[in-house]
This record gives sequence, C-alpha cells and structure tokens, in this order.
Amino acid sequence: MANAHLILREATHEWHQRVEELSLFKKLMYPEVSVEDLLATLSLLYAFYERVESAIQPYFSQTSTLPYNSKKRALEADLTLLGALTQQVPGVFEVKDVAVAWGARYVLEGASLGRKVIARHLKKRLPAIASSLQFYQLEPDVETSWSHLVSALEAELQTPAQIDRATTAACDTFELLYNLAQLQRRDIKKTSVTGNPWSQLDGI
Repeated sequence: MANAHLILREATHEWHQRVEELSLFKKLMYPEVSVEDLLATLSLLYAFYERVESAIQPYFSQTSTLPYNSKKRALEADLTLLGALTQQVPGVFEVKDVAVAWGARYVLEGASLGRKVIARHLKKRLPAIASSLQFYQLEPDVETSWSHLVSALEAELQTPAQIDRATTAACDTFELLYNLAQLQRRDIKKTSVTGNPWSQLDGI
C-alpha cells in the first residue's frame, strides 16, 4: 500500500501541533533564548531519545536497508558540554515489531528539519555555545535523508495492518514526548543533581 508516510503525517498532525506549542520548544526560537532554556530542552530530549532509541534500534541494525543513527550520543555530549549530568530514565517504550519501530522512527527522524531551523537561530543568539553543540548540527543534508527514509518506510509498510500499527506507534511516540515535557523538572543544576529528576516517569 503506497503513501504510508502521508497517512502517518495526517494521523500525527494534531500531536505534532501540540508538541510544537510546548513552551519548552517555543523558547528556543525566542530572541532572548538562554543557556538555561537550551539545557532544559536538551535534558528533555535526552530522556525521550534514550527511551525510544533503545527500543527501536534492534530493528534497524547495520544490515537493515536504512540503519538508524543514534542521536542520544550527541545529546549526551551537549549536556556534558553544558555541565549537566545525564540520568537513567525509568520506564520502557514497548516495540513489538518492525511496523511499530517504523512508526516511532518516523517521529524521531521527522525532527531533522526542525533541528536545522533551530540550529540557525541558536548560532545567531548563542554563538559561543551553538557552534560546539552536536545535536542541532546533525544531518546536514536533511532533504536527502528524509527522502531515503520515506522510500524505506514505504517499502516496509505494505499492508493496512502494518500502517495501522505504525500510526498508533507514531502517535504514542509524540504522546510520550508531550508527557515528558509536562513533567520536565526545571531544577536541573549544571554541576550536580540530587536524586533523579526523571524519577516521576515510571508510570509513563
């Protein structure tokens, strides 16, 4: 069945808008964006990518048609650069088959264009820091990367049942990010953390 990516886009449209409206992400595009804003967002994204990537990576090994390149390592490097500690993130993101994995990956990879826009803005507003960040400088050729992803996704999601499982997983992935943002703790310190700021996430 063709146009699986269009079905995914339509199914996740509302969740995509809800996430874009989160103040945590909107602040990154403000003229007065601060290092604290950046740190809060990177911490949230680390928690999100750490959970989802660990679940989908077994389905995208180096032998697959389109291996998945981890973003978590870049987030770890950026948090370390800013003096923050990465914390173990409780909870499990359940992936039962490759269709579910593709639905979750669709959300992760779909953030590529947004990263490119944010990177340009941060270079203007926080030039001393932005030039050293890794996460917002990933995938320099976003258009080519996305076209390859769409081709691979269409080849993998051939039946209505597969597409249905992928769209459910994509919505669940967006919902996880939204819920993590709602629980984001603003008291993460640059030098040390008392306890785990993500300790409330077991039920998500």
